[in-house]
Amino acid sequence: MAGIGFELKRLFRRKGLFATMRAYGYAGIVCTGPMLLGVLLQVGILVLCGLWGVGRANQDLLVCMVTYTLLASLTLTSFFSMPVTRFLADMLFAEREDEILPSFWGSNAIMLVAGMV
Repeated sequence: MAGIGFELKRLFRRKGLFATMRAYGYAGIVCTGPMLLGVLLQVGILVLCGLWGVGRANQDLLVCMVTYTLLASLTLTSFFSMPVTRFLADMLFAEREDEILPSFWGSNAIMLVAGMV
């Protein structure tokens, strides 16, 4: 995400109406992109259910299951995201690359166990 932030800052430095509109357009896409992908996933599920003749109650159940699964996944990974990325950045800065992969595997193992529960 830092690379995206740097690029957006560079776009916002340009002067002019179209440059500003372009910068705000890119920022909007970056901010709303994941949400729009989630909405497209839900619409795709509903379209497929409609094509296969699934009842309305079962469609609602499937959409709720997918929504809560994505919510739980994002919540679980958010607990690990900041500490692990900070640790990795520190290890890269200190040129201790041998500690990067074990921290990755460790955090993935913890998330997999917590996700199975």
